Amino acid sequence: MKITALKEGKRVIILEKYYEWYQKECPDFNSVLEQLVSEMDTTFPVYKRSYNKYIDEYVCTIHGVQVFLSLTDKNDAYKVETILTCGSCRENWEETTSHDSLYLPYLNTFIERIRSVWYENYKREIGLS
Repeated sequence: MKITALKEGKRVIILEKYYEWYQKECPDFNSVLEQLVSEMDTTFPVYKRSYNKYIDEYVCTIHGVQVFLSLTDKNDAYKVETILTCGSCRENWEETTSHDSLYLPYLNTFIERIRSVWYENYKREIGLS
């Protein structure tokens, strides 16, 4: 089941599909990230490395954007530190999302910033910035 679609040329999460998929699968963050990445037309896998029961790291590449995520499980929330790199463009941010948010606030930001970093690198490559 797909949880995203292209709308006006941009990938977005379809809430109804996401909720349906989430209820059916009861996924952890790794499964959510793998599902999202698989729908972003990339053949690169998501690599996961666990340091302990509280900290996981994820690495993947989406359309030439290298992604590094560090997920820390706090008592009532997840802290996600993200680094996106594409050519000479880089964006870092940290976001905290509650356990009951189903990761949606973070995922929406993630999709938007992947697109932004890729586009900024594209503009630099063709001499527009």
